[in-house]
Parts: sequence; structure tokens; C-alpha cells
Amino acid sequence: MFYFFVIYKSFFLYIIIVHYYIIFFVKYRYIFGKTLICRNLEAATTLARDSGLDCVTLEGDQVSSKGSLTGGYFNTLRSRLEIQKTRSELMSQISTLETQLTTLKEEIRKADQNISSYVSEMQRTETKNSKAKYVIRYFSRIII
Repeated sequence: MFYFFVIYKSFFLYIIIVHYYIIFFVKYRYIFGKTLICRNLEAATTLARDSGLDCVTLEGDQVSSKGSLTGGYFNTLRSRLEIQKTRSELMSQISTLETQLTTLKEEIRKADQNISSYVSEMQRTETKNSKAKYVIRYFSRIII
């Protein structure tokens, strides 16, 4: 027995030819002769609709030429591992961002303290300035 594939874009035509058992040839051809193996579900639905042949995806989804979709396989263990990996990556990003947030809050607090000290220094300077102006006016009245 050998396998014959006709490859065209996104599907394979899978035909099994049996040399030893000619009796089974008709049965194998009947079973596999009108079945396309497609790379993805979109290609399978398009080909099944356009060609009138049944299609099977590499994941195991079956698309009938009459329009029904059946089967498929979803590896829950793999998807859970991927979810856990994504979760751990996101948790590390969260911890990094929380550290950055803490440092930024500290910088903001220091900047507020600096601003407060500058404002108080400005007020002291303005007070000194106003006192100096008062003294100048007072002495200018005495001299004149």
C-alpha cells in the first residue's frame, strides 16, 4: 500500500492505492476518494462548498460538502499550560509595573516637597521684600 497526495495551495487530496488487495480498492477509494485534507477550517469550508467534496482539517474537524461541521480536537492540557504561561508573564509584568509605580510615587512626593519648600522660600523672600519697601518708604519720608 502506498499513499498518493495531490497538493494544491491549502488542501491535500488523499488517495490510498492498494496493490495487494484489489477487492478493497473500491472500498478505500469510496471512503477516501472524495475527501480533501485541508490546512485550516476556513479553507475546508470554502473547498467543501465550492468543490462538493468532503474535507478534513489537520486538527480533525470534518466539513461535509452538505454544510455540516463535526469533530475536532481541543487539547485542554496544552491550552491550560499556555494560559498559565501567559498568566505568569503577566504577573511578572504587573510586579515590574508596581515597582515602577512605587518609585514614581516617591519621585512625585519628593517633587511636592521641593515645590512646597520653594513656595515657602518665595513667601519669605516676598515678606523680606515688602519689609524692605516699607523701610525704604519710611526713611524716604524722614529724609525729605
